[in-house]
Amino acid sequence: MRIALVLALLALAQQPTGWKYTSPHVTRFITVGKDLRLEVLDWGGSGRAVVLLAAGGDTAHVFDDFAPRLARDFHVYGITRRGFGQSGFVPAAGADAYGDDVLAVTSALALNRPVLVGHSVGGQELSSVATRYPSRVESAAVRGSLFVTTHACCGDRGCAPFGHRWREGPRKGMRGCYTSATRSW
Repeated sequence: MRIALVLALLALAQQPTGWKYTSPHVTRFITVGKDLRLEVLDWGGSGRAVVLLAAGGDTAHVFDDFAPRLARDFHVYGITRRGFGQSGFVPAAGADAYGDDVLAVTSALALNRPVLVGHSVGGQELSSVATRYPSRVESAAVRGSLFVTTHACCGDRGCAPFGHRWREGPRKGMRGCYTSATRSW
């Protein structure tokens, strides 16, 4: 009897404590395809829209500490890709399917030429969007991605027509198109 009580108490002690996100954001779900809704976090702010795309295995909540600071100058959103967090799952057929998800979210939110910021696999998503639809992106910044094509934000026409400059960032592994919107990185 005592052993059963001890085991029951140990099991109860390991239950989740009801942790809650403390980052000031609004969560919404946007339908991007048949049977597919994506979790989108909105940290608010004013100014140009910035869309944060997380690394593989992460959700948009990975930006909970960073996004409120960015919201001082921009309206900040984060997208949790399909199959992670609270987003639904439908198998994707390649990088362009994930890019299409990003486009569907930016269209649903009526974002006009947002800045896309991708970390790791998020760079693959923004590369897909920016190379296929450069007119839909103001600029792009990538951190630690092996999936980005050269001059991803500008397609094969080069950066000059968009007023962008491709550059390496201040730290190893940071690269992206540099515009006034991304000056601080």
